[in-house]
Amino acid sequence: MGDRLALLALTKTYGIQGTVVGSSSYKESVGLDAESPSYKEAVFVDGKAIVTMKVGKLGLSPIGQDLEGFELAGADGLFYPATGTVKDRYTLEVISPDVPSPVAVRYCFHNWSRGTLYNCFGIPALPFRSDR
Repeated sequence: MGDRLALLALTKTYGIQGTVVGSSSYKESVGLDAESPSYKEAVFVDGKAIVTMKVGKLGLSPIGQDLEGFELAGADGLFYPATGTVKDRYTLEVISPDVPSPVAVRYCFHNWSRGTLYNCFGIPALPFRSDR
């Protein structure tokens, strides 16, 4: 999980450009955004949270697998464990049998959370929450 920090150190501190995914010259040369995926928005439809992420052209990974680290809350504001699934390059679906009508979603919210959502380069997504 220290990959993001290592890439930042190599590009910003040591000035290594063009060979490290995440460096500005690499992004410019191949036209990709290789930075960490980050939360853009969530909509709640039919008992699911549909989360859109800001991510480069090649998108999110892994597609179609159940992902841990998500939680959903209903109108009572109580969060329950949920499962996320990447549906396409930019969106994922989050569901929980304990929350039939979700109003909020969060990811990797606890200190002990293990990230399971990445971009196509293996850089982990940033933690997020849709409320507050």
